[in-house]
Amino acid sequence: MINSMYTIISYLSPYIVSFILLLTLSPHRALLKRKPLKIQLMTLILPLAFTLIYLAPQWLGLYSNVQDIPYPYFFILLFLTGLFFSHQIKASPILPQIIIIFFYITVLQLIKIACGPIYFGAEFPTRKLIDVLLSFLTFFILYAMNTYIKKFPIYFSSHLPKRYWLLLFGSPLSIYLYFTFFNPFVHYEYDASLCALLILVNMVLIYYLFALATYQLKEIKTSEQVTQNLERQILNLKHEEALIDLVGKQKHELKNNYFYIHTLLNQKKYDELDDYLTHSIGDVFESIEDYHTGNQLVDFVINQKFKEAQKQQIKVSLNARLPQELPIQSEDLSALLLNLLNNAIEASEKEVYKQLVLNLKIYKNYLHIQIKNYCSEDILQINPQLKTSKPYSSKHGYGLKIVKSIVKKYHGFFKIDMVNHYFTVSILLELNIQN
Repeated sequence: MINSMYTIISYLSPYIVSFILLLTLSPHRALLKRKPLKIQLMTLILPLAFTLIYLAPQWLGLYSNVQDIPYPYFFILLFLTGLFFSHQIKASPILPQIIIIFFYITVLQLIKIACGPIYFGAEFPTRKLIDVLLSFLTFFILYAMNTYIKKFPIYFSSHLPKRYWLLLFGSPLSIYLYFTFFNPFVHYEYDASLCALLILVNMVLIYYLFALATYQLKEIKTSEQVTQNLERQILNLKHEEALIDLVGKQKHELKNNYFYIHTLLNQKKYDELDDYLTHSIGDVFESIEDYHTGNQLVDFVINQKFKEAQKQQIKVSLNARLPQELPIQSEDLSALLLNLLNNAIEASEKEVYKQLVLNLKIYKNYLHIQIKNYCSEDILQINPQLKTSKPYSSKHGYGLKIVKSIVKKYHGFFKIDMVNHYFTVSILLELNIQN
């Protein structure tokens, strides 16, 4: 039984190892589903060709059994197979693929070395059983590595200096060369010094890459802050432009009304003048519903956005009482309200029943902002991460990021809920005021 399993594993092992490598190099996550037919066939046939070429020296009588075939021959052949596969599937660029192959081969070599002491003192039948068990363990580790690489892929960038890529090569290559040509189970006298040197070099590489990663993270955070500030400025400019346009239109209308009223007075058409003032201008003023919170900036933003909402047949409601002055920068307050109202209006446009409710008040030492819009479905169940559904999503999705950054700036609290079919955003901003 053990002998049969040992023989089967000896011949299947090259196929399985190369098969997992090709899965790792494939650009698709699924095992074989949803892959182009060419990639599916190559993923199945190339490991078979690799196995036949690898076992050829034994069949030609150069070696008595599989275990006698040199490991460097196995690894070189595996590297060429992976390289050929990457070229055939037109993996572009090829450099990250080569790095993955190097890491894969190095991990395979390390597994072999790490498991070496298990064989010490084992009789021949026991060694075969150990071989079978360790083969299954190796397959599991390699497939886990495949999953890990798929989850955290290497992205190629032409802007990345070449020395960074050389560093990625250096770590696995140095480990592989050490355990291939300076096997610690043979070169006892060099083991401690060479191993220490290897660890030292890799510690330097790891530290450098970690420092590089933290620097890049810092740059990304800075870039996000700059982007958010630009988004706020653009929002403010757009609404300032809207205000200027509104003032211009009102000035034009006022001028026309003035001349028409003046004409009616000169012609002493008092009945027509009374009718014009009552029905035309009176109806205009009645149709203009101003919303007042007590704060001029907030009034302007709310009136502008509520008018947009009413044009979309959205029923709006406001409950607000604020002081004339708030210890919050105007650009932060306007950006916060604009983003919240934009999101609520956009979501309400998709509903049959359209309603938006805004509550503003001072609660103890906090400005409390709550905005609710009716949703027929539970958005938090359908889209818990609230990812944008707009095209080119990388260019959108800054709304909530801006809101959260402002909340963080004022040491506040941010909460999202679904309450009785209302998508509700609640915010508290610390005011730092005495009264």
